[in-house]
Amino acid sequence: MVKPNIFKATAAVFILYRVYTYIKGKQRLLDKAAFKVGAISFRGIEGKKVVFDLAFNVENTTQEEMKAGLFDFTVFANGLKIGTALNNDFVEIAPFSKISIPFIIKTDVLALGPAVKKLVQNFLTGKPISVGIKGTMSIETVPGVYNKINVNKTETL
Repeated sequence: MVKPNIFKATAAVFILYRVYTYIKGKQRLLDKAAFKVGAISFRGIEGKKVVFDLAFNVENTTQEEMKAGLFDFTVFANGLKIGTALNNDFVEIAPFSKISIPFIIKTDVLALGPAVKKLVQNFLTGKPISVGIKGTMSIETVPGVYNKINVNKTETL
């Protein structure tokens, strides 16, 4: 007959408690991460495409390292859809730090229509531009487990 061992049972409960607190701490990363459009600039025209540079800032305000990736954003400038920003790579963000993730956005001039002229003029003259991003990204909460986050930000730069 097998006798229950109080020491093994206590150790198992302690280990389960530590795993639970670890997972809860990692899930708090979702609440502690801050996202912002850092900058946008007009790079130029390549053939029949208008090219923009976008910087997306992710800030880690926790004491734990986090990974962010699988970025899939639709980008708007002054209400005009200028393209999509995609990046499937994951970046590591150190505790209490901020990183800027660069994107290159290429859009067909004809797809933007006549509004592209005014938009490019705003970029070249330095007028404030309302930049919006809408889409998803993922943050690693537990090693190998990624939570998808909806991002909907608008900044005037």
